[in-house]
Amino acid sequence: MSNNNLQKGFTILPRSFYESLVWLEPRTFSKAECWIDLVSMAKFEPCSQIIGYRTINLNRGEFIASSRFLQNRWGFSLGKTKNILKFFEDNNQIDRKVVHKITVIKLINYDKYQKIE
Repeated sequence: MSNNNLQKGFTILPRSFYESLVWLEPRTFSKAECWIDLVSMAKFEPCSQIIGYRTINLNRGEFIASSRFLQNRWGFSLGKTKNILKFFEDNNQIDRKVVHKITVIKLINYDKYQKIE
């Protein structure tokens, strides 16, 4: 099998995997695990989410997550969490915007990771 074949197809994991004991095991995440975690949190289809007294409309590939939420989830300091998010932004993997003081993260090229067939 050539290395080119490794670039084709998908590895499918059910979303329930990201709620499993294996994934939620306390640890410090690698950059790769952070990226996989961001992909897992992105909405597969447009939806609305209520945060406090606000309704936030999310598009496919977007989700709500503050730096502090991700800090706790990934086991990093707040500074390192912000640096990793900046790394993903600088590499055109994510965009962040604030809507009513709520951070919405958008995965750029989400359809590349989660194709609808």
